[in-house]
Order: sequence, then C-alpha cells, then structure tokens
Amino acid sequence: MLPASAGALRFCGSLFRASAACSPGLRGFASFPQSADSGSNAPSVKLLINGEFVDSKTPDWIDVVCPATQNVLSKLPLTTPSEFEAAVAAARDAFPAWRDTPVSTRARVMLKLQHLIRENWDDLARMVTREQGKTFQDARGDVFRGLEVVEAAAGIAPLLMGETVENVAAGIDCYSYRQPLGVCAGICPFNFPAMVPLWLFPMAIAAGNTFVLKPSEKDPGAAMALADLAQQAGLPKGVLNIVHGTHGVVNAILDHPDIRAVSFVGSDAAGRHVYSRAAASGKRVQSNMGAKNHAVVLPDADVDATVKAIAGAAFGAAGQRCMAISAAVFVGGFERWREPLLEAARSLKVDGGFEPGADVGPMISPQALARAEGIIAKSVSEGAQLLLDGRGVSVPKYPRGNFLGPTVLAGVAPGMAAYREEVFGPVLVCLEVGGARHCRACLRPHPTLRLPAPARSSNKLSGTLNPALGFAWAQMEALSLGGNGFTGPLPGGWQAMRKLKSLDLSRNALSGPLPPEWSALTSLRQLLLDGNRLTGQLPPEWGALAALEDLSLSGNDLVGPIPPDWTALGGALGALALDGNAGLSGCLPAGLAQFAGSPEVCEQTGLDCRACDEAG
Repeated sequence: MLPASAGALRFCGSLFRASAACSPGLRGFASFPQSADSGSNAPSVKLLINGEFVDSKTPDWIDVVCPATQNVLSKLPLTTPSEFEAAVAAARDAFPAWRDTPVSTRARVMLKLQHLIRENWDDLARMVTREQGKTFQDARGDVFRGLEVVEAAAGIAPLLMGETVENVAAGIDCYSYRQPLGVCAGICPFNFPAMVPLWLFPMAIAAGNTFVLKPSEKDPGAAMALADLAQQAGLPKGVLNIVHGTHGVVNAILDHPDIRAVSFVGSDAAGRHVYSRAAASGKRVQSNMGAKNHAVVLPDADVDATVKAIAGAAFGAAGQRCMAISAAVFVGGFERWREPLLEAARSLKVDGGFEPGADVGPMISPQALARAEGIIAKSVSEGAQLLLDGRGVSVPKYPRGNFLGPTVLAGVAPGMAAYREEVFGPVLVCLEVGGARHCRACLRPHPTLRLPAPARSSNKLSGTLNPALGFAWAQMEALSLGGNGFTGPLPGGWQAMRKLKSLDLSRNALSGPLPPEWSALTSLRQLLLDGNRLTGQLPPEWGALAALEDLSLSGNDLVGPIPPDWTALGGALGALALDGNAGLSGCLPAGLAQFAGSPEVCEQTGLDCRACDEAG
C-alpha cells in the first residue's frame, strides 16, 4: 500500500483481488465512488468543477457496469445545463492566469503528474480492468501510453517556440508567436479510458489552455482518478474540469461559444457529427475515428513472427481498438497460413481481466457483443467460411460476461459485412489475392482506405475546369478536387501538367469524353475519375500512361471495348476500377489479364471479363 503522503491513490481495506474481475473500487480520494455496491445502492461518480469534486443535482443517471459480471459499479450523472455552464465558466475564468503562468511552471506540474501516475500505475490499471474489462496487462499498457504523452507535455517548451525572420523586406522583420487558444474540450471513447484522456488534457494544459473533459460514460473511473492526481500535482482551480453524459453534453460542448477547440476519439458516425457540428460553430476540431486496418502478408514472411503479430493485433483488447488488425490479405494464397493462425487463435485464453493468463477479456457491453455476433452471422450467410467461431465461448467463472472468443473468417469478399464494417471485436477476416500488385485493387474500394491518400477536398467548388490552369499549374505534382460540384468536360489543356503524379476529380458532375491529349501525363501514378458523367470510348492513346498504378473510372457512362493499346498499362497497374459503366464491352487485353473476374472491373458492365485469348 502506498503512503498517502506520497500523493498516492489511497485504499481502505484490501487492495483489488487479482482473481476478481470487478473488484472493489478505489477509496479515500475525492473523485471516485467510495464503494462498489451494485444496484440502487451503487455510489455516484462526481463532477469536477472549479477544482472541486461535486455531486451532480441531475435527476438522470446511467449505470457503469462491469463487463465481466454485469454488476453495477457506480451511477454516472447526465450533467445538467447549469452544471455544464459552471464547468465552462470555471475554465474560462481560469484561462487568463493560467495563460500567463510561465511555461516552466506549467511543465513542472506535468513532471509531478507523471511522477504520480508512475506511483499509481497498477492502481490505475486495476481501475481500467474493473470498468472496461481488458486484461490487467493490457490495462497497464493503456496507462503507460498515456504516461508517455504526459512526459512529452513536461518537455513542451520547444514546441511553443515561435519563429523570427529578419529582413523579409527593407526594414521589415517577421515574427510568429504560439499562443494558447483558451478553453478546449475533449470527448473520450470507452476503449482506452486512461490513454485517451492523457492524449488530450496534458498537452492542451501544458500549452496554456484550460480544459473541459468528457470521459466515456461506460468507464469514467480512470479519468476521474487521473484528474484527482492532476489536482494533487498542482493544477490551479478551473484549469481542468470534468462533465459526464452522452449525446446531450457532447452537443453542448460542440455548440458552446466559449469552447475554442475540440478533440474527439471514437466511432466514424459520431466523429463525423462532432467534426461538422463543431466546425460549423467556428471551432478547431480534430476527430480521430475508426478504421479497417489491413495486414498484407507476403509469401516470404516469417510464419511464426507473422502469425504471432496478427493474432495479437487482431484479438488483443478483445479487438476493441481502432488500430486493431481486423483484415489480413494473404498474397499468393491463405492455405499455408491457415493452421498456424488458427492454432495461435485457439491458444488465447478468454477470461476475466484479472484472471492469471487471461489474453482476451470481455467486450464492453451486451449490445457490442450482439452487434459483433450479428456481423459474424451475416457474413456466414453471405458465403464466408467460419474457420473459428468464438460465439458462445464458455467462461465458467463469469457466465454473464460479454465474452466473444477469437473468431476467424476466410473466403471473405469485399462486399461482405465483416469486411465492410468495423466489427470492433476479436474477429479477423482473411482475404486472398494472387499477387502483390493485386493488393491495391483489393484494398482501394474499402470506404476507410482509398489508397494512396492525397489530401481530399472538403469544399463545394463548382463551375467548369479551366484548360489554362494546365499551364499555370505546370509544376504541380498532386491535385485533389474530388467531391465538389464541377461540371463540363475534362480540360484538354491540362496535359501541360507533365509533373502531375496524382489527380483526383472523382465524385463531381463532369461530362464528355476522356481527352486523348492526357496521354502526355506520363508521370501520372493515380488517376481518379469515378462518380462523374463521363461518356464515350476509352482512348487508345492512354496506353502511354505506363506509370499508372491506380486508375478508377467506375460509375460513369463509358462505352465500347478496352483498347488493345491498354496492354501497356499492365506493368505497373495495381488497381483498376471500371464497374458501373454498363456500355463497356468485349474482353480484357492480355496485359490486363490479372483483373479477370475482378468485381471492381466487371460488375454492372457488359465486359466479358476474361482475357481476350481465353474469350476467343
């Protein structure tokens, strides 16, 4: 037990029992409930407003539930509008003095905070396992990754330096300064209840801002404990404030005029909402959302090392992390990888997070479990092969837990639910491609990928494309104008952009034929023209674009055969999309035979979709 004089989180009675999945809560400090009784007697989680941990006056509460036992650990308040206003007002009022506090003093608070986190590392990890369910070792890693950010915040001074340029013109010097914005806010997910809060408030506070934090309503304990340690480290009143709730308090954060910037980590749907609504009110926004991360496995990869890495990345933390590997693409076939991968998955122990040897803990909620199981079932009905089924896994000590064992699906096609959606569970989908250059064709259609990823336009520009810009932009190497409202033809004059390597004009309303003159753009590696209204035949001259790696013409009104001259594209081309052009016909030139049968080439077209020599 750590002495209270060391600033440690303090306990009354025994420490967490290693064998208990949801052991009694941290005791003896202001921010966290004093007991862990379930049901109506469960204690309440407090708010942090102006340096004080206070009870909410709200009539509306939600349960914080242990994922392994379904026991209610605490009651979380839905912050009232007046309480939210008080938290923002406290941050606003604290800002002038904190902004003027020397950076060395702010850094010293971060040094003290990282010291306190290290002293209480295991206690914080127990808090994470208790509420979130992940294994104790995973929870320790959760705390450690956040601790690294606090250490970086303690050395923030060089990041706050401005720049000076003398004599930019006669008698003119140029200076730049980095100034804190004011009140910032952070919205946290459930899956990293210690790391993500430590991503957000330490850097903002060390830079001179004040902060309003909304932890996840599913596991607020670690954030509350960290706030308690931050107060002990010397944060003045009002610099850090904590509110609780769901979408109501999130929208209040996004709309409040005194909040200047918002950081969010969470799902795609919520992230898009956060970004659009906060940006509409003039805030700076960073929105970190979900993904469908792919591992591309080449035939010469080391089997043991690869299988170990994939199993850990796919099934660790019960797959509930946005950087999980949820899709593996096996180049040259899956068969030699099948048994080693299944053996590694079967060897993982599914159990309560505090149990010795546990590798995979429960999912966060019954709803999350049901969603993952539903995606598995749907994918099987769509034709996927269920090589390892983790549904209904037996965990005798925790029969009510939200457990899903490692699950492996093979024979997965891009249109299936398990591939299309982020499952956010211990589910690995396995795909096969014939060669390395086919990987791009496999990956590019996925909505979370779009490879490679040039800057994408988020404007709504309109009008026609000026041919003269080809000369004005002759030195440009990448141009992204996708997702706007451009109309009219593709400008012939753009062949002057001889250095252009990436051009994205997708998802506009462009019309007319593909300009043969663009055959002069011989540096092009990526050309995206999908989702327009382009007409006419494919120009034979484009066979000169031998550097093309990614060509997308899907969803237009193109007609006729693929020119034999396009055989020359086959050397570099890894991704080709022609689907949705119903008027295309004929077979595939010999140089494009690798795309035979590809849905990105063949679907909703009149193509024979065989190599011409096979088609006769």
